[in-house]
This record gives sequence, C-alpha cells and structure tokens, in this order.
Amino acid sequence: MTLAESERAQVIETASGALREHTTARGRGGLPGLLRALDGIAPRGHTDLSTSIDNLVRRRSVRPGMLVVLSDFFDPGPVLSALTRAVSRGHDVFLVQVIAPEEEDPDFDGDWTFEDAETGELLDLTLDAAAIEAYLARFAGLCQQLRGWSRKHGATYVRVRTDEGLEAPVRRLVGRQVD
Repeated sequence: MTLAESERAQVIETASGALREHTTARGRGGLPGLLRALDGIAPRGHTDLSTSIDNLVRRRSVRPGMLVVLSDFFDPGPVLSALTRAVSRGHDVFLVQVIAPEEEDPDFDGDWTFEDAETGELLDLTLDAAAIEAYLARFAGLCQQLRGWSRKHGATYVRVRTDEGLEAPVRRLVGRQVD
C-alpha cells in the first residue's frame, strides 16, 4: 500500500534482542526487494518483542508512520505497554497475529514433545482435556487483550492462520478491522 503511493517501506526483523534492517523500498519498483526481505525471514532465537518495539520507535531514523507488527504475540514481556509507547510517538499500529491451526484448535491427547521454532528448546507435556481447556482460555484471553488494546488505541488487529490464504487477511487489514 505504501509503495503504491511512493512512500517508504522497510522490513525490520528482530531476533535475540537485535534489530536487522533490510533495505528501504520506495515506489512500486521496490516491491520485489520488500517481498524478498519478507521471504528471507526465518526463526532465529528468542525474541523480546516489547524491547524490540521500544528499540525500533526510539531510533532517530524511524519516523512515525505505519508500524505493522507480525507475531504470534506469545511473548511474556509487556508488549501492550511498548505498543502504547509506539502510538504515543505517532505510529499507526497494525497487529497481525500469525498462528498455526493447532494453536487455535488443538487436537492433542497424551504425551507430547514440542519444539520451540525460535529457540529449538524442547518441552515435554502431557495433554488432557483439562490442560487443553486451560490453554484455550489463556489463548482466548490473549486475543481479547490484543482486540481490546486495538480498539482503545485506534489500531488494527488481524488474526491470520498459517493455512489461510492471504487475500482475506489483507482485506481485513486494509479495512482496518479488529478481528
């Protein structure tokens, strides 16, 4: 959207507390480079999302504008506080929560070993109906927090499943919806 208006767009990814800035794109001709930058993003260690957002908005080179945060938002830090600071510095915030289908509708029972895609850490769990119910309650609470924060601060919040095509979520994003 910004490239079509000849505005600047840049991909900035965070991993292990560091920001990695990709080349700034401008105009429609910048789209291939922007898409390559997005395609090249892979899990790389633990991300402290709140610190990353704070570090980004404090940079002198980053002027207030559209700030699109793509994350699962499963972060223990004060993410909503960091987002509030971004809004107070003039950023128009768009939250895109990316989740796998099984995060929204888990179908697990018994003993499982889960691997954290970012850190490679393994976690052994025994899952039963009560554990899944507790997880779903926490997940619903997280989504409600993101939704409520977005409404309060005039932000956009879109939840996207990894098995979903891009057209519908992009339409919701452009329409500035709050899922």
